[in-house]
Amino acid sequence: MHIIYATDGSESAREGHVLLASLPLCPESRITVLSVAAREEGAAEELRYSEEVAREVTSETGAKAVARVRWGSPAEEILKESEESGADLIVVGARGQSNLARLLLGSVSSRVARHAPCSVLIARPLPAKKIATVLIGVDGSPAAHQGLCVLASIPLDRDCHMSLVSVTMPTVATAEAVHPLLVPHLADEVRALAQQARVDLAACLARSRQFLQAHGFRRITTRIRAGDPASEIVDAAAEAQADLLVVGARGISALDRFLLGSVSDRVLRHAHCSVLCVRPR
Repeated sequence: MHIIYATDGSESAREGHVLLASLPLCPESRITVLSVAAREEGAAEELRYSEEVAREVTSETGAKAVARVRWGSPAEEILKESEESGADLIVVGARGQSNLARLLLGSVSSRVARHAPCSVLIARPLPAKKIATVLIGVDGSPAAHQGLCVLASIPLDRDCHMSLVSVTMPTVATAEAVHPLLVPHLADEVRALAQQARVDLAACLARSRQFLQAHGFRRITTRIRAGDPASEIVDAAAEAQADLLVVGARGISALDRFLLGSVSDRVLRHAHCSVLCVRPR
């Protein structure tokens, strides 16, 4: 696995360092510690800093870390580096932990998450310095399944708790929505569709559990919640005290990268923990 760890020396970027140190990476993994200087004249100083961080990362993870410096716009240079190097994962810090910072996310991390050709890990504080609980949003879509595939390839401790969560619309709310139309029988049809959707999600969760079990994970729970998908996923992560939240980006076309997906985008902005936004290479 090739990981780009983008750092600017800030506390926010440092959270990415902590996350990397928590992963049991194998010696074959490659980590590029990337700094971006505003001008070419500042590249030498940035390189010295990146080399220092690379030595720390190598010592803490056992993986080979190398320093790399580019100059220009941070988000653009991170994206170019990921394209040119064929990276599998980009690790970048969120801008901060205040409510406003969470809402804005940070122009660099937001742009990288929207346009990256690979998965992006937005790092936020890791309380116990290890990933103990992972929450995965599952909706039966190809993007959600890609999330499971990428997650299985990341060197996570197989004893960590994997919480699979699906969200459906409340049955009562969807049924009552048709009452103003004065077509009562439609309410029964809407209820039936909602119930079938719940059955389909339960089957999807069962398949997802089997997939993770086949990849060595042992502690897996599943749950269906009702409500707004983004809000329910963020709330579920908070209730579970998750260290990592996993969502699938909507697609890989230019338009999909720009839009990212309303659920993924809102989760990235409002989650209390680190978020892995999955996009297949």
